[in-house]
Amino acid sequence: MAVGTAGGFVDPGETPEEAAVRELAEETGYQVKKLHPLGPFYPSFGSTNEKIWLFAAECGEASGTDREAGEVIVLDEMSLEDFRKLVADGKFMHGAGLAAWARYMSRL
Repeated sequence: MAVGTAGGFVDPGETPEEAAVRELAEETGYQVKKLHPLGPFYPSFGSTNEKIWLFAAECGEASGTDREAGEVIVLDEMSLEDFRKLVADGKFMHGAGLAAWARYMSRL
């Protein structure tokens, strides 16, 4: 089992914020109440020019109706403490997710 976070590409004419809201709805069914920009990061500075925009989101209930057909994703809600343990135990290995977690935690 791989544990990750929602993500995807910014479509032409779309802002990173709009893409984050859309991708979260497509992959999880959750609607964003408030989006918290965490800034961009480069996953491998110097070897690629890929730039990933990081966000945290406060969400309402998941409707499930906005999930994109073909997405095979199992949702598992957990407490902040349980997620912290996944990170500490090395069981959460999603690079962009770890960067977002570090940025989020540094702002608390």
